[in-house]
Amino acid sequence: MLIQYVCVFDEGPALSCDYGVKVNTRQVALPKNLATYSPEPREHFDGDLKWIKRDALVSILRDLSGTKIGTSHEMRGVAHF
Repeated sequence: MLIQYVCVFDEGPALSCDYGVKVNTRQVALPKNLATYSPEPREHFDGDLKWIKRDALVSILRDLSGTKIGTSHEMRGVAHF
């Protein structure tokens, strides 16, 4: 999964850019309450590829694993799963 700083999150100007994880939603089952965002218009758009905020995904994985996973300050664009 690609991790990158992107500006695709529709949460107002101050929150539209953040680290995201690009996920193929046909290959990865996501919780229904996890917000997904479409790629930027200039990207090749495949309806199955969505961005998820990295910290939201880390939070879900942390809950599933019951163990400590790196904080966003430790991650800086690299997944520590």
